[in-house]
Amino acid sequence: RRYYSATQVPFFQWAAKNAGIRRARGAFILVTNADILFSDALCAVLARNGLRKDAMYRANRCDVPADVPLEASVDEVLAYCATNVKQRFGYVPHGYGKRFSRLRRMKERMSWMWSSAKTDSDAVDVDAAGDFTLLHRQAWETIRGYPELESHAYVDGLACHAAVACGYEQIVLPPDCCVYHMAHERGWTTMSLLEKIRFNERRPTLDWALFCEAVRWMHANHATLGLNNGLWGCAADSLPERCFDGGHAGTM
Repeated sequence: RRYYSATQVPFFQWAAKNAGIRRARGAFILVTNADILFSDALCAVLARNGLRKDAMYRANRCDVPADVPLEASVDEVLAYCATNVKQRFGYVPHGYGKRFSRLRRMKERMSWMWSSAKTDSDAVDVDAAGDFTLLHRQAWETIRGYPELESHAYVDGLACHAAVACGYEQIVLPPDCCVYHMAHERGWTTMSLLEKIRFNERRPTLDWALFCEAVRWMHANHATLGLNNGLWGCAADSLPERCFDGGHAGTM
């Protein structure tokens, strides 16, 4: 087996996402998850064809209850999500809502006061990063996708920091350009404290202190950690491809 923890981890999402990134055909590649819905405002931004090659785009994640009326129309589903947000993850750019920007400035000031290594790395938005990270394909190739670690935690954050460390400007979209995350039983945010401890006990987890050290190194050296080789994303494997828009199916 390729992964030593295959018996504990049923799905290695970082390798799977990298496989998709390497085989994507578009100029810009968005990585998200199956339990995510896009707001109308976010779709409008993506449809404008004004994305920058030198930028990394991030969007806030808004958690909504599990009983989203999926049988309703798209407009009704999104209206339900917009009025039933339980929690918001991600940075809110200054100028978008006085209440949010004031909290953001307070958080930045506290981080600066208490951090022993004061760098620009705190400005990188890694909250729920696996649910929306958009980069040009050249940027994904520069950072070689997500580090293909067996850890389930902080890997998406390493990729975001790698992009910024390599010179890509972070752009956090306005709060209304958000994604909605539907709650589910196996979700991290719905687990109790004891369940989270047991979950981490069973699966490989990147240590937070080591994550912070890796982040500082990348920003100081303006480079990635070099964890992936040139075969990242299962480049040497022949994988079946299926199109869901009525197109052909084949192997890549």
